[in-house]
Amino acid sequence: TIVALLTKVIARPEVGQLIIVDDASTDGSLAAIRQCLTRLPQRRTADVIHLPINRGKGGAVARGFAIVNQPFVVIQDADLEYDPADYATLIAPLLAGQSRVVFGSRFLRPPAKGAARIPLHDAGNHFLSWLTSWLYGIRLTDMNTCYKCFDSQLLAQLRCTERGFGLEPQLTAQLLAAAGSIVEVPISYTARSFAEGKKIRWQHGFRQLWVLVRE
Repeated sequence: TIVALLTKVIARPEVGQLIIVDDASTDGSLAAIRQCLTRLPQRRTADVIHLPINRGKGGAVARGFAIVNQPFVVIQDADLEYDPADYATLIAPLLAGQSRVVFGSRFLRPPAKGAARIPLHDAGNHFLSWLTSWLYGIRLTDMNTCYKCFDSQLLAQLRCTERGFGLEPQLTAQLLAAAGSIVEVPISYTARSFAEGKKIRWQHGFRQLWVLVRE
C-alpha cells in the first residue's frame, strides 16, 4: 500500500515536508518509496529514513520527529485506513488558533456505507477513550487515532519511549500536558482486516491501560 498512500500524500497541497520512515522492511518497500518520490512536486522536500532494525511504530515516529522542519506535524500510517484528504480538516483548528493539538476522530463521522468495522476493536477504543477522558479531565472520542496533528514546537516537550501501541496513550498524555487542550475533528476511516495485515490485538490494550495510568 505504500505507493498508493504516497501518491495521495504527494498530491496534498498542505504537505511541505514529507518524512518517510522505513522500519527495516524486507519486501522492497524502500525501492518503491524512492521510485515514487521521483514524482515529488517542486518546492517540497522528502526525507527517507531506513531503520536497519525494526523499532516498532513508536521508534519510527520518534525518529521522524527528530527532523521535522515545518510548523505542523501529522502522523500518517501507510496502510490506507486513513485518508490524506482529511489534512485540511486537521490543520484548520490549528490555523484558527483553537488549539495546538488536533485529533482526527473515527467516531465523529458515520462509517462509509459497506465499510467493515471490527466491533471488539471499536469497543476497546471507546473504553480507552472514556478512561483517558476520565483520568485527564477532557472529552475524547478517539484516543487511539493515528491522526494526531499538532504544533511542531511541542516536539521539544515529548518523550517518545513507547515502541509499540503504547505510543498512542503516551503521545496523548504528553501533548495534552504540553498544550493544555485537544480538539477533535471528524475524519474518514476504512478499517482493514487481520487478513489484510492489521496487527493490533486486544492484548495490547493492557499496555495502553498501564501507559495511561503511568503518564
